[in-house]
Amino acid sequence: MKQMESPIVVVSISRINEQLHERTIQKTHQREANPTCVDSTKRPSELVLLEKTFNVLDRAITKFLDATIHISVDPAYILSDNWAPVDEISPTECNVMHGTIPQCLSGVYLRNGPSPHFPPNGPYHYFDGDGMVHCIRISHGRATFCSRYVKTNKYLFENQVRSHAIPNIVGGMQGLGSFIARAVLFSARVVFSGYDIKKGIGVANTSLALLGGNLCALCESDIPYALKIKDNGDVITMGQIDFNGNLSMNMTAHLKIDPNTKEAFAFR
Repeated sequence: MKQMESPIVVVSISRINEQLHERTIQKTHQREANPTCVDSTKRPSELVLLEKTFNVLDRAITKFLDATIHISVDPAYILSDNWAPVDEISPTECNVMHGTIPQCLSGVYLRNGPSPHFPPNGPYHYFDGDGMVHCIRISHGRATFCSRYVKTNKYLFENQVRSHAIPNIVGGMQGLGSFIARAVLFSARVVFSGYDIKKGIGVANTSLALLGGNLCALCESDIPYALKIKDNGDVITMGQIDFNGNLSMNMTAHLKIDPNTKEAFAFR
């Protein structure tokens, strides 16, 4: 009996409507104009002015207190070529270059990883970038690609002040003097800019997991963020999830799922 060859399907995401992309990004920024992690008594213009002042101080720390930046935490090297940050892409249908997508095939392929929303101040490590989820939604013989930032409290705050503001947790640990100086500077940001530190500073960039029926973006420095994949392939951040108050602190991003009981095991 002659063995039948499996069909090969190749899709391309090169056909992107740039105008639609730009409009979508603008609308996203408008929706985030009043994030809950920012003191609403301050006007956006005041926050931006404050942040410009803090950035001058942050650059001074980099210039005078940081030792020679090693290539492993040098933003000029780390954020180049294949590791360069990418923009959000609204749901965009992929071209099928070869073969066909079976009508019965339905689901999503998801990937989470770091992509800093704003250029970092000082040393930067791969682990420090804002979480971005890339999604390919397959349904009814069609494939749709979408990339969205996880709208963490850090992302929302920095999006309002239009600057990198929250210190890099990993990259910032390059020297005791600069580490203490950045800690003091961040404390000033909390006091004067109204950042709600109780809502976390995590970037949700490490992994994805299904927990209690929720798709979650995880990182070691915060509690999970719940995500929703819409029918059109868009990725929506639903907010932090603490499992009905049972999770009061950050948890590991590398939990294990029991294949038999489907229980999730994680440490805090």
